[in-house]
Amino acid sequence: MATSPVAPACPIRLVCFRLLAKGKEQSRRLFLDGEGHISADPHWLPREQALLLAHNQQLIWGSAARVLVL
Repeated sequence: MATSPVAPACPIRLVCFRLLAKGKEQSRRLFLDGEGHISADPHWLPREQALLLAHNQQLIWGSAARVLVL
């Protein structure tokens, strides 16, 4: 479910990670670093690495999270 909302020519990306909240809870926007660790701060990654990381994390978390490449 990893998507790429920016033009494919952009060489660096951010991987945004959002746990889906239940009820009226607000979900927090988190980021992934190059090793797949969740962080509150954004980390710039090469495009191909970001896409692969987002895809793998989406497979791991399934419907509990939404992983986007920004």
